[in-house]
Amino acid sequence: TTIANVTFGEPGAIVGDPDTAARFVDRTGWIDVPGPFLFTGKVPYTVEAWSKPDAITDYSPILSADGPPNLSPREGYNFYYDLDGTIVFGRYDYDAGGKFLASSASAPPLGAWHHMVTTVDGTTMTIYVDAVVVDSQPAGNAATTGDDFVIGADSNGTGVRFQGLLDEVAVYDHVLTAAAIKHHYDVGMGK
Repeated sequence: TTIANVTFGEPGAIVGDPDTAARFVDRTGWIDVPGPFLFTGKVPYTVEAWSKPDAITDYSPILSADGPPNLSPREGYNFYYDLDGTIVFGRYDYDAGGKFLASSASAPPLGAWHHMVTTVDGTTMTIYVDAVVVDSQPAGNAATTGDDFVIGADSNGTGVRFQGLLDEVAVYDHVLTAAAIKHHYDVGMGK
């Protein structure tokens, strides 16, 4: 694991949990987790994280596996805050021109923890923010990357980066149900 400009020991998102969160400092921090999480074609999966950005001043990746820019093949996925603070999940095949996006209609308020989940069931990708579905779109056939999984940045840490706190990042090789996502959120909120 490569860690750059990330500090640990920050109060975490989960109420009553002694685990701490990671602070990604000044849009320079990122964590590279070796080995790909391959979700080729129609393979189902889920990505999950709690996030608390300091500010949204640029595209701000929560997590990604999308390869270095301008190199082929460039395929993959990323979960990010867009420039306007909305939440976006994208699956890409840049070489073939495929781009599949789902996004929230509004931006979650800054200054608070938010539970972010995307499920891909093989045909549809669905984004949940705080256990509420905010968008569902066709998933396409992209996301066949062999690149590392990156937290807090895109493009193997070479692209833009997140600023703020991230906690409880998880990847599942199956689709979490809406009930399971609600349970994770409720536990996180101390309910």
